[in-house]
Amino acid sequence: MVALLMVAGCVPCLAAAEADLQAKLSELRAAGKPVTATELAPPPATDEDNAAPLYLRAAELIKAHAGEGDYGTGAPRVLKVGYWWYDRENPEHLSALAQLIEQDAELVALVGRATERPRCRFDSPWDEFLLSMSPQHASLRSVARFAAAAAYASSSAGNQDAALEHLRRGAALVRHMAEERTPLGFLNRGSCELMWMRAAETVLAGGPIPEESARELSAELERRDERRELLGAVQGQRVECLETFGQSIGGEIGSTTEPPREPAPVRTPRREAGGRVKALPYPPYDDLLAYLRLMDLAEEGIGRPWSEAAQGLRAVQTELERVPDRLPVARMLVPNTRTLWRRATVEAPARQLVIAALGLKLYRQQKGRLPDRLEGLAEIGWPVPQDCFADRALVYRREGERFLLYSIGPDLVDDGGAPVWSVERDRARRVDPGLPDWKVWPGDIPWQGWNGS
Repeated sequence: MVALLMVAGCVPCLAAAEADLQAKLSELRAAGKPVTATELAPPPATDEDNAAPLYLRAAELIKAHAGEGDYGTGAPRVLKVGYWWYDRENPEHLSALAQLIEQDAELVALVGRATERPRCRFDSPWDEFLLSMSPQHASLRSVARFAAAAAYASSSAGNQDAALEHLRRGAALVRHMAEERTPLGFLNRGSCELMWMRAAETVLAGGPIPEESARELSAELERRDERRELLGAVQGQRVECLETFGQSIGGEIGSTTEPPREPAPVRTPRREAGGRVKALPYPPYDDLLAYLRLMDLAEEGIGRPWSEAAQGLRAVQTELERVPDRLPVARMLVPNTRTLWRRATVEAPARQLVIAALGLKLYRQQKGRLPDRLEGLAEIGWPVPQDCFADRALVYRREGERFLLYSIGPDLVDDGGAPVWSVERDRARRVDPGLPDWKVWPGDIPWQGWNGS
């Protein structure tokens, strides 16, 4: 009898909670934020504007010359040189790659045409959201690998003009990938970005570069909006949760096309061994509503200037610690946002570092020396890249014929250029011991040394 009374008492509670949830979803939709997978989908693109079919065709052509290798128990071994398997420091491998590129004129032209198109929309079944994203990611990674390999090979052969063009195409590919607002797409995009950025370091360490190609690459990099891309990934993460949650209760949360549903039935408590009544399942709508409110707070933090974002996201952790254990969705899924944010804080200054490195290369070619200060780039009509974490120019120090160039990073402390992937991450002066899950990575973001961290 007590159990039945508990069930009866929970039904109106669930109905009220679902009403609150639907009101929250209406609020999100009114603010222009997606709450279903179909709303998250990028707008359609015409056949003439859409780069997606060209990327898919390019990925198929790449397979013929992907190469062969294995990872074994140590360093990767290249068994047959190809766009996927090569040693970028081996001249013979780069020469073999150059020969492949000459043979693959159709592939080179196809990638060039794709990166010139304004849109990239894959024919993904967005109504099957959780199963629809992976195939194109593999194809795009393949094209990103090809662009990086072509840049290495062209630079090694002394064709810096072609090398910069392949870098531009790699950057344009990543920009196209930003049209997919999903967490997986965001992380995959970061991996592809590192491919061409590593190649950029090698190319700019080579011979003279043509100014026109350098300016075209710089213009391509200026077309990106890192904060907008991160916000899109966070919105995609929220939709993933809503979609998964809807599947778990046998419906679609947030849909405006279905008639109103009755509240999800409450399961009758089962008696365990010994006659004890097993506790009722956690209130699902309350849990999801708590999750959505915390994600609002996360969006607010991410929407701040980069120099204030860490403080904003710490507020999320403070509120998260107040969420009771009976609401596991909020407690388990909200922390996933920090993975996206941490990746973004490393990538945010990356493009400005490349733009600065291009300018320094051109300055030395024209003046015969490096500038004393980064602001000296204005003498050749080159923009002075700013550090998004400091609201001032990137840190630049001339050291004879070499230079040090870096962003101070999300911890807002100048570590002298020591990168985030090598600085000890748990130094007490940088990390708040009360917020271990949302701590800020110490260290700087330097121009050289990208290693996929």
